[in-house]
Amino acid sequence: MPEQVPTTVADNEPPELTGKLESGLTARTWPVILYGALILMPANIYLLLVAGQNLLGPISFIALILWVEAARLSRRPLTTAEAFVVYAVSAVAAGQMLFYLYAIHPAYFRVCDIANSEIFSYFDEKLNRIVTFGEAAPTWWAPPREVVEQRSFLHHAWLVPILVGTASWIFHMLADLSMGIIGRELFIKVEKLPFPFAHPPADACKALTRGDPGPKRTFTVCGLIGTVWGLVVYFPIALGKKIVNYPIPWIDFNRGLHNELRGASFGIATDILAFTGGFIIPFRVVVSMLIGALAVQFVGNAWAVGGLDDFLTRIGLGSVVQAMPWLDGVNTATHRQYFERYVQGMGVKQMVPNQLFVWMPVFIGAMVAAGLLHIFAQPRELVRTFKGLAATGRGARSERTVAIGPLLGIFVASIVGCVVLFRILIPEFPWIIIFPFALFWSLLFSLIDIRAIGTTGFRVDPPYVREGLILAIRPETIGVWFAPWPIALGSSSWVQDFKTAELVGCTPRSLIVAKLVAYPVGMAANLLFISIYWAIAPIPSAAYPYADVILPVWANQLCIWISASMENISPATQAMLDQLFNLQWMFGTFAIFAGVYVVGRLLKRIQLSLIGLAVGVVMPIPFA
Repeated sequence: MPEQVPTTVADNEPPELTGKLESGLTARTWPVILYGALILMPANIYLLLVAGQNLLGPISFIALILWVEAARLSRRPLTTAEAFVVYAVSAVAAGQMLFYLYAIHPAYFRVCDIANSEIFSYFDEKLNRIVTFGEAAPTWWAPPREVVEQRSFLHHAWLVPILVGTASWIFHMLADLSMGIIGRELFIKVEKLPFPFAHPPADACKALTRGDPGPKRTFTVCGLIGTVWGLVVYFPIALGKKIVNYPIPWIDFNRGLHNELRGASFGIATDILAFTGGFIIPFRVVVSMLIGALAVQFVGNAWAVGGLDDFLTRIGLGSVVQAMPWLDGVNTATHRQYFERYVQGMGVKQMVPNQLFVWMPVFIGAMVAAGLLHIFAQPRELVRTFKGLAATGRGARSERTVAIGPLLGIFVASIVGCVVLFRILIPEFPWIIIFPFALFWSLLFSLIDIRAIGTTGFRVDPPYVREGLILAIRPETIGVWFAPWPIALGSSSWVQDFKTAELVGCTPRSLIVAKLVAYPVGMAANLLFISIYWAIAPIPSAAYPYADVILPVWANQLCIWISASMENISPATQAMLDQLFNLQWMFGTFAIFAGVYVVGRLLKRIQLSLIGLAVGVVMPIPFA
């Protein structure tokens, strides 16, 4: 008999502990791409059109459990790396909504009553007549009205809009992927950030593929609790009824609170997922998020409407108010309250979008400070980071991705491609402004976003930046509002997946290849099923209730922004722009964050997380 080689403890250890990574893309896992695209995609699209929800979270676990159990029945259980690829790629294949965004939205705008009303129109000097925004939308964005009314993509007029949308998506995907690999080296390999929400999917894959009954029992119990919770609370609402009078997604205290402190916003989340996140994120970060949210949305909003002034006077601190006249919350430029859009009794849901017009410069200043202070205040860490970047592409074969030079080249080339496409579509827009802005903003806020995901698990993406830049430049035509924006800010999801891959012992290369295969398959399926649903009934229509509500709102908002960019804007619009990009508030916020950072370095016991503060400032207060 041949001599048997004795097994060692290392042979039985999981790959992530031994440092040996395994490929998760095998002959047994790639079919999940077809499963996600052809089986789960139709359900995901329909739920989006009817209820405004997506199944990406459940889809991942449905595919994971199905594949794990099917492999177990075949007597060849999946490895943990294979299980993770199933988890990650099923959602990619089923979640591609490119043609819903780049075809259905433009088609609706072309024919909708809102965009074709006299309210949203202007005098076109070339045509020498009044033109509505719906008529003026470029044909590279939406085909002519008579083509849209056919409700079919089988017309040559759809070719250019689909190619423009696809080209823009490819450039953004390449920029996100290259920055994601760079972010992996910076924030996973060098800084070793925790990425709190990368751990649950890794633990689920381990629990389902390994023999340890403890994690599997925990996974099963938690899954049952979540299922019962969803059936009792959410499923009846989808049918238009309630079993229990349960507030979703939060308990709103604003109506009563405004009787005591006008403008303050406060609520408590009721979604079970909001609380599970709190157990994953470090306590210091949770406290920082709460402080940031209270500072802006509770105290700040009360100050901006004049409620803080009234409250202090009512409790006998009128002398403080007199000594500090700025407590009245009045904008000295307009002689009105900063929060002009406030209405007594406004709920949290209404406060969140309206408070952006007050606190936008604070959001930007906070996120820039949180992203840069930690990096540049520690030069040794910065040197270590660049050394780690220089080593990208070297090392063990399973760890290799691409060297830093080609990565940066791909990133810059992708942004250049986005700008060139933008320039072709909008030749009159000044490229000398858009190119450096696109490159700088994509690089800076990708790094900030990745750090936020790595520290708190939540993204930061400053809103209304595109709108503010367009309004500030005053474009000659309205076509710029329809052009694909050349800013790439999607790299954080790649980095989080890389972290999960590391936790389960999956090679990053196999994850990248699996996603790159899933993308085109998912997009083809999206085009097919969107075509079918559109052929069945107009989108929007009574057959698709959520789309029937949200698409008119979207079209109305777009028309309002276009109107604001026209010549001879009102003083009110100019005042809004001045506040959106208030440099004094931006630099002031940066200075406050710098002070918090210095105090935290000196007094370790009360050190706050800067990125936690920044996320709390932006996040709706019930979730902070």
